[in-house]
Amino acid sequence: MSIEKKIWQTYETIFDELPIYAKESVGTWTHQNPGWAYGYMSGQDRENFFKEHFDSKTYETYVNLPLGVMKAGLWRFAILYIHGGIYTDMDTHCKTPVDTWLSPEYDMILDIERDTPWLATQTIAAKAGHPLLKAAIDLCVERCSEGITQHNHMVHYYTDVQMFTDALYKKLGVEPYQKHINEWAPELMEMDFLKENKVKILCGEEARRLLDKDVVHLYWGDDREAGWIAWKKDPRVNESYPNGFNPHEWEKE
Repeated sequence: MSIEKKIWQTYETIFDELPIYAKESVGTWTHQNPGWAYGYMSGQDRENFFKEHFDSKTYETYVNLPLGVMKAGLWRFAILYIHGGIYTDMDTHCKTPVDTWLSPEYDMILDIERDTPWLATQTIAAKAGHPLLKAAIDLCVERCSEGITQHNHMVHYYTDVQMFTDALYKKLGVEPYQKHINEWAPELMEMDFLKENKVKILCGEEARRLLDKDVVHLYWGDDREAGWIAWKKDPRVNESYPNGFNPHEWEKE
């Protein structure tokens, strides 16, 4: 298998201080995958990691991100770029062993959200050094260097699903969002960059396997009332959404 056998997660606290619901998530991954190493980083660990492995501009971009969820978002691409493996959000549960869905012929496996025009980032599998990970890191740094504007999709635009999808289209050299990515993915995977770098996008009937089936995403960002993970209720993100973030609001823009 070309993708390194390590699972990565992060939260703001040290591991021993994780809340019970977070430890339950960890337990699903370690129980289902006893042959895989498990890696965890706290907020301080992440900062140390960026300082050790990246240039000063990338490090400064990371430390100046205004929300914890944005810092964790940039880290997901960085940790896989340096070490490889599987990144997965803390609000996911692994339902089937990774080896049942992680094909050895690919160096990156991605899912799509299907109800938005973006790639999913809740669970990503990738080989260390993959150029699409570097493209995502570089695009994040580029966008943040122009100043971070607080708006309803700031997390998505600077560090998460929109940024990652935009990085993909930029590497492919195509006009973005010509079609919904679920429809477009088979064609995109035939383009040289994705073929040469062995990228698999789960689409069609396979879409959301890493959100609803083999891995289940619990969407804590939607329903948690407090704490950094409840970012969709942070007023800096959702000043115009007093009742919380509407995941379909992009359709109106």
